[in-house]
Amino acid sequence: MSAQGVQRDSSSVAVGLGERLSPAGHFMHEVYSNPATEVYRYRSSLTTIGLSGTYSQENDAVVMQQGRGNRYAAFDADSYIRRDRNTLWGGAGYRVGRTMHTEWNENADFELLYPYVWADSVGGNLLSERYTFSGGFAREFGRIAWGIYADYRAEIEYRKRDPRPRNVVSDLNLATGATLSLGGRYSLGASVHLRVYRQKSEMSFLAPLGGPKIYQMLGLGMYSTRFSTGKDGSSVNFSGRSYGAGVELFPRDRNGVFVSIQYFDWAVRRILHDYQELPLTRLTERELDAALGWQGQSGIHHWGIKLSGNYAKRLGTEYIYGDASGSQNYPKLGAVEQYRNNRTDLVLSALWGFEEMRGWSFYAEPRGRYYDFEATYLSPSRKMQFGKVGCGGGLTVEKRLRRSVLHLSVSADYLANRTAELKLEGLDMDGSIGQMMQRNFGYLSADMTLYGASFRWNYDFPRASMALYVQGDWQHGSFADGNRSDYARIVFGVAF
Repeated sequence: MSAQGVQRDSSSVAVGLGERLSPAGHFMHEVYSNPATEVYRYRSSLTTIGLSGTYSQENDAVVMQQGRGNRYAAFDADSYIRRDRNTLWGGAGYRVGRTMHTEWNENADFELLYPYVWADSVGGNLLSERYTFSGGFAREFGRIAWGIYADYRAEIEYRKRDPRPRNVVSDLNLATGATLSLGGRYSLGASVHLRVYRQKSEMSFLAPLGGPKIYQMLGLGMYSTRFSTGKDGSSVNFSGRSYGAGVELFPRDRNGVFVSIQYFDWAVRRILHDYQELPLTRLTERELDAALGWQGQSGIHHWGIKLSGNYAKRLGTEYIYGDASGSQNYPKLGAVEQYRNNRTDLVLSALWGFEEMRGWSFYAEPRGRYYDFEATYLSPSRKMQFGKVGCGGGLTVEKRLRRSVLHLSVSADYLANRTAELKLEGLDMDGSIGQMMQRNFGYLSADMTLYGASFRWNYDFPRASMALYVQGDWQHGSFADGNRSDYARIVFGVAF
């Protein structure tokens, strides 16, 4: 798994694959959000090209807005190259497929935009194509390392039957950072981040009588009565931007205490193109990611402990307008902050294992989790809250043969509901929106069990400096109310 363990009888490709598959190599992954830290991430260069297929299915959608599952085929190419003091990395990908039976959401990137999405009660399958590109460069200058990184995602999502949304997404991320060596082992780093996001959504109907009502959702079952219509050819645009900063202290040899803190400030506006580019809502989110841990190594043995957490506060503001003038110009009267959403996610994890003991490697990774979600709407008073606590873990076993490596991982997690509350003042609980809210809440707050396995086989061609690999992943989820979910993925690839 590690470079030290396999270099004696392996090609450089086998060394690179071992580094990237080792749980010890990923335990302090939070510090690598700074592009400058990439110069310390791996000891060997590696390029991988893979073709994959993904299947997921839920008996009932856990979140109706995200559908009952998906079917994807994808191509991915990634490269990490070290040349003296310079490090370059990047990738490109293409994905095509469909999301099955989404309801109450006709926009892409629901997790990023909720609750401010376009919605209707009909829904259906959504087809999509996605292109991704990324690249970074980092260099050491004595005690200082500096890096820069960029990635871009272009995506189109659409449906071939009424209602017919067409969502076009442009998502650009930029980051730059530096680290300073504090002696023989530790480095202190800092980075800044920028995200620029755009989504253009259009709706059309081919039925002679038009289509269903398209709601401009406002959160917890609320929607804009004035601007929710079933108009053919209507259009909504989302324009967002995020700023972030991070600091980290870490041992370059992954043997010691590490700390990572990141802060992001995100804001996105929903703009109605049909009403003279009228801003309807503004969503902001402040997010804090942090990790504190310790990782150690002695010979072939590795161990570590880590507390990581995420806290996010999302606020939604609605703009208030008066009656339209003759040219559909709505005078802005004010703004009110109606929606609030707080999320807390804490994970305590540990790591213990050994590598290359007579060709065998083994890791155990126990963990515990605390999660809390609370969303409120000011007037009328509405609230959705649920909290969970759970535990689980994973086991990884690897066996190195003469020219191949067998890698097996299994995992299991249990999350129990500890508190749940749903209050929807003024909402018809027998109506379609009321039923959607109750169903989502029921699944999100239910006890759940997740277990899965991953198998990978690498076959090395030392003279050609390449390896072939096949990987299969599977996960099953069961909910206390009887719902089930399944996920499967298979990958065929080459590494060189």
